[in-house]
Amino acid sequence: MGISRPLSVALGPGYSAEVALVGLRGRTACFFAGSAVLALAAIGPARADPTFVLSGTLTTASGDPACGQLDVADPATDTSVSAPIVAGVFTITVPAGDELVHVSDGGCALAGLPAAWSLQPFPLTVAADSTIDLALPPTVTLSLHVTHSGAGVDGATVTGTDSAQPYVSGGLTLTPVQTIAGTADAAGAVDLIAFRDTDVAALDVTGVDGAAAVAAQVAHLQLLANKTFALATGPAAAPPVYQPPGAPTTVLAFPTGAPTAPSIRISWLAPSSTGGFPITGYVASASPGGASVLSSPSLTSVLLPGLDLTTEYTFTVVASNAIGPSVPSDPSAVVIPGVFDTTPPVPSMTGPAAAVTLASAAVPTWTATDLSGIGSYDLRWRVAHEDGVFGPILTKSKTTATTATSANVPIAIGTTMCFSIRAKDRAGNVSGWTDERCVTRPTDDATLTASAGWSTAPQSNAYNRTLSIGGAEATLSRDGTAFRQLTLLANTCRTCGVVEVSVDGTVIGTIDTYSPGKKLVRKVFLTLAVTDGLAVHSGSVTLRVVASGRTVQVDGVAFVAP
Repeated sequence: MGISRPLSVALGPGYSAEVALVGLRGRTACFFAGSAVLALAAIGPARADPTFVLSGTLTTASGDPACGQLDVADPATDTSVSAPIVAGVFTITVPAGDELVHVSDGGCALAGLPAAWSLQPFPLTVAADSTIDLALPPTVTLSLHVTHSGAGVDGATVTGTDSAQPYVSGGLTLTPVQTIAGTADAAGAVDLIAFRDTDVAALDVTGVDGAAAVAAQVAHLQLLANKTFALATGPAAAPPVYQPPGAPTTVLAFPTGAPTAPSIRISWLAPSSTGGFPITGYVASASPGGASVLSSPSLTSVLLPGLDLTTEYTFTVVASNAIGPSVPSDPSAVVIPGVFDTTPPVPSMTGPAAAVTLASAAVPTWTATDLSGIGSYDLRWRVAHEDGVFGPILTKSKTTATTATSANVPIAIGTTMCFSIRAKDRAGNVSGWTDERCVTRPTDDATLTASAGWSTAPQSNAYNRTLSIGGAEATLSRDGTAFRQLTLLANTCRTCGVVEVSVDGTVIGTIDTYSPGKKLVRKVFLTLAVTDGLAVHSGSVTLRVVASGRTVQVDGVAFVAP
């Protein structure tokens, strides 16, 4: 019978550990696993019987019987069998072959395994009726090999503590349970002796080759077995820091309820740092007077009743974790309980950022200010095509009631979309709609009417995968347009020419697609500077190449609706 178990242990960035647990058939092999000693003995020769009996005992380090459960699983067939460990004794019938064995705490009244203890699964080849003896050892050994530039380090000091999470004393101070230490020999080898069930929070290596404070650190290493691995020296990682949480932020307060007996609604944002432990609760307090109210860790809004109707109050919030309370938040704005907020928010549109986009979605963005805090926004939009005629503003049922401050709205090729927003504060006041912010997605060149002298071909890196190239006097046109701005989407180069733009035969300006340098520049926005002084143009638009001996590469045209 043989067992072999390579274990890999995560030691932090750039570090790893590996151990092989090996036993030989017909002999007894002892090793540490899950802070338990395992002895395995094969009794009798292999046989053809498809099942075998495993039996054994489990005791504590003092020899008292333990209890738990033994599970034997067959990964190949996804089946398993289990047996209890009663008064330290177990017997189980298992199939022949490669199995995974796992021992866990059964929670019985007898002397059991340490709290939350379990022996990690290990592979076992079942070839005969066998006996497994387990005992919990008083100590385990961690073997390290300290290296620097690939060579063993003489005299390096290795220290660590055995708490993966800190213990909290009655005075709320952190106290390590155990410190382990050792010094590397000339080859860099060092053994550390730790108690069973030990979790090493950090191993620090210092004094490398006599140099000052050169260190390496291994975080949260659980001693599941004797382990030997190489530990390379380098800058020390920052150890875990456990402390009270940060202060809550953005505290807002406003009266709500009946004007004759109002409550103050207080809300805040959770702190950015929990201090290493979960938040256990919040306390919101009024000043002056110190009236306060508790909140559970899952809530960031509370009601505080019973305050004087005419007094000016500010409010702060404190968060707490297992270590203690945070410092108070910054105070809210001044609130008078008998004076209700009747002022609506002040919203504004901040995007779309550009007037023309090649993306398939428009990205409106917005913001608002209000003393009571924003409860929701309504976003609306309207759409126009190349004719410049907008459809109706979308009805309220199609807007978005949200507290988000941006959205992604699909936009079709050749359309203009204009967005506006309104805000509702937490006191129920609703603003008016903001001014609009608009964005246009260009019409593709392939949909324009082309004269002789143009060639339109598919191109994978062009807008909508087509590009039109024309020489002198070649024209592209579109009937029935209306626009306040025309933007040409084109490639520019040092051999590229000029486009003349006219509406119903009247020239309104030119666009030059020339750019210096040897490289062609793809998908450039070139906005027409009109020369006739009109703010809005409508009719049939014609683009004509006017530079003799030069070509123009048109990728699309954006007709920005008026």
